[in-house]
Formats: sequence, structure tokens, C-alpha cells
Amino acid sequence: ADAPLPPLELLFTVRGQSDRLGARTLNASLLSGRYLLNLDAAEHGVLFVGAAARSRMKIHLPVSYQPLREGTRAFALHVLGLHGGHSGSQAHLGGANALVAAARAAAALREKLAGRLQVVGIEGGAKEDAIPMEAAATVAISLADLHAAREAVAEIERELHAEFGRTDPHLHLRLEQPEQAVDHALSEESEARLLDLLLLLPSGVVKNSAEIPG
Repeated sequence: ADAPLPPLELLFTVRGQSDRLGARTLNASLLSGRYLLNLDAAEHGVLFVGAAARSRMKIHLPVSYQPLREGTRAFALHVLGLHGGHSGSQAHLGGANALVAAARAAAALREKLAGRLQVVGIEGGAKEDAIPMEAAATVAISLADLHAAREAVAEIERELHAEFGRTDPHLHLRLEQPEQAVDHALSEESEARLLDLLLLLPSGVVKNSAEIPG
């Protein structure tokens, strides 16, 4: 406690929750210190030895559309009840990502009803630094396949519970009519490319440090 301490430089940046303008335009030549203590924590007395970096990417996926098949009706497959959380401070908890779960559910339904289901689209997520808590995949199926679709949704829900039951115990799926009328769907090639993209994009922690526990 009585050890001599070197001079401190205090660095504050602005707009860290939006465009990180302060950090991006910082003139590092103004600093003379060689060691950084990251105090950007939500708890008093907690230091970061590293921080989850982020990058903003806008992916443009060209798609084509086709009319809904005769005798089919659109349904929204909702993924609900996820814990979510901050993408930096809670990504290590291993919770489910609602967008990925919706893509998995749509892909499983597409396989179950081979050739008889059309994917209209997938949407979800609220903030770029938050793990999506809710998402919905809009699909088109015939009323004759509705019972089989509901059974498949129940099976997918059980599979997701087996995987995320501890982190997201309230996860559930709901198949219902969408709020807006739908008259077109993605082409078969486009729906396959969209689902592949969502299922192959990295989600969650890629690797933990082997030097520092946690």
C-alpha cells in the first residue's frame, strides 16, 4: 500500500455504445503510458485483462423470389424465451442465439417436409451488441402438412432444450399465422443459401484462453 506509484494517465472515450467514435479517432501519440488497465466493467473493483472486440459487418445476400404454391399458407415459426444477454460480457455462458435457432428450426422443417415447404424469410435481434432473444422464420406450408409440421416443431423444441436447457430453460417454439399477409417466398436456391449462411456464421465464443481461467 505504501509502494511508490508512477504517474497515471486516465483515458476516457465517448460513444462506446454506438459508433465508438472516441476510440476510433484517438491520437495515440498523446499517450506516454505503456500499460493499459481496462476499467470498462459493470462491477466495481473488476479489471479486464482483455475485452471482446467487435466488428460491424453488412452482408448483402442476393435472393430471388417465387409465388407461394397453390394451397399453401404462411406461418411464423417463433423462437421465444431465450436469456439473451450482452454479446461481450455474457457470450461465454453458451446461451442460444435466437436467429441461429430459427434457422435450425426452418432447416429441420424444410428437411422434414421435403419439397413441400417454402421459406419466406427470417428476422430477429434488436441490438448489434446483444445476443438475439427472439426471432421468427416465416414459412409456407399446406394445411394438409400442418399436423406433421407441428409434430416436427415439437421435436425441434425438444432437441434445442436438450442442448440449451441449462442456459435457456424457458426456450420454446410457437407456430402461428403471421401478422401480415404473404404472397411470395424465396426461391429454393435462395432459401438454401440463406439458411446455410445463418448456420455457418460464427456464433458465440470461438475459443477460451488457455492461460486464464474463465
